[in-house]
Amino acid sequence: MAETPKAIGTREVLAKNTLLNFAVQAVMIPLAVVSIPILIRRLGSDTFGILSMIWVFVGYFALLDFGMGKTVTKYVAESLAKGERKKAWRIVWVSMFVSLLIGVVLMTLVGGFAGFLSHKLFTGKSINYPEVRAGLLIAAGTLPFVLGQGILRAQLMAIQRFDVANLVQASFGVAQWVGAIVLVELGFGLIGILFYTLILRMMSVGVLLFVVHRTSEGFLDEFILGDLGILKGLIGYSSWIALMQMVSPVLIYADRFFLSSFVSTTKATFLIVPYEMVSRFQIIPMALTTTLFPAFTERHTLEGMRESMETLYRRSIKYIFLVMLPLTLICLVFAHDILRIWVGAEFASQSSLAFQVFAVGFLMNAVAFIPSVTLQAVGRPDRVAKLQLAELPFYLACCIFAIPAFGVNGAAIGNAARMGVDMALLLFLARRELGKSYSRLDFRSISRMAVPALFLCGGAFIIDLVPGGLVFKIVGILCLLIAYLGVVYYFTFDNSERDFLGSSVSRIMTLAAGRLPNGN
Repeated sequence: MAETPKAIGTREVLAKNTLLNFAVQAVMIPLAVVSIPILIRRLGSDTFGILSMIWVFVGYFALLDFGMGKTVTKYVAESLAKGERKKAWRIVWVSMFVSLLIGVVLMTLVGGFAGFLSHKLFTGKSINYPEVRAGLLIAAGTLPFVLGQGILRAQLMAIQRFDVANLVQASFGVAQWVGAIVLVELGFGLIGILFYTLILRMMSVGVLLFVVHRTSEGFLDEFILGDLGILKGLIGYSSWIALMQMVSPVLIYADRFFLSSFVSTTKATFLIVPYEMVSRFQIIPMALTTTLFPAFTERHTLEGMRESMETLYRRSIKYIFLVMLPLTLICLVFAHDILRIWVGAEFASQSSLAFQVFAVGFLMNAVAFIPSVTLQAVGRPDRVAKLQLAELPFYLACCIFAIPAFGVNGAAIGNAARMGVDMALLLFLARRELGKSYSRLDFRSISRMAVPALFLCGGAFIIDLVPGGLVFKIVGILCLLIAYLGVVYYFTFDNSERDFLGSSVSRIMTLAAGRLPNGN
């Protein structure tokens, strides 16, 4: 008998989960920044380069799950929204079995070609190729566990248990970096660290299985190795996600390849550095959309919640835009100073414009995250994948013609233009899918976003024009941001948003003061 359907992704849950997603990434990035110099000093630049490449290599293979991770989140959330708990758990078990099979196949392929890959991926007189081959063999052993833990994390996301999912991820992430440092201090090298990585991956699957069992009633009772009916229902969706996973890296990295080939590798570095720095802002839309995906799915599934979904969709776009806009303005105003302080005067002179262009591009890209995840949540990942396929030849042609003529700046402008087109088309497709006429614009909502945006942009433009040093600009921008928050709060937010924000701040302050009563 089906259970009574209900939504578990309430506004409070979504806010908490988004903050948790962001917090994990905010912790892991500085941890990596601190750990990397230590590992380089102890291992040497060549060995660390090999280690990091193998880690990236394993991470890339994690994307080759044929879209099963996101598919699990989608269909488990949908089944639970319908009250079909048993079916939801069977989906997880079938997906686990398929992913482990894929992992074993990948492990066999990588292990079989480990010697060949070691010579093709790494070159240098000081490289110990037998050690590299052994390292690749160990890394290959992690692949089934990498794909398996992806399915279990996807299940936790589907039931909105981002708290435990993020706790497990953060714990093992910290263990990876700290453990690697301890091992090199004890005299272990590449093989020791990679073997430790394998042990961590195996442990993470065990921990996630335990967590899923404790948070999902009846999960173990539905253990099943295969169900052809369930598998057929998953393949159609997952194949489109897999296609997206294959096309996206080409759209992201094509400009680097063409710049390195047509101009020079040095020029490519002037593009990569600002891109990699600005791309860190993606942790904000990623934190939100990872939470939104199961929430959109259940709202689309449940009767009577379509209007709630549309409200959540509009508000998500508003929040992303209002949060990302100040970061973009900071990049525009301080691009030269940031690059000069961070990587030196040469990069500041060569990459400042690209830095600014990427900042604008990633603002549009952040907004595009919302319609993209919406289309996937309502069961139309094909539209996103087809759009990417349609963009690909035009973007490659743009790279071929613009990069030889305009170099780094041409590559940056082409990339940002693609992000802008992608955003506009995804917004159009999502609005159509939600049943709204695209010509029916909500001018009140647009004006509520436009006023603070114009206020912030105008203020930043004036600050940038007024003569003064770096300190003057920093103080001016800080004052402007404080005023911007006030404009957003009183002009852009409605009464319910102000009430929710006020109650959330009050609760946080109560927790910080330790006055929250037991049981709350």
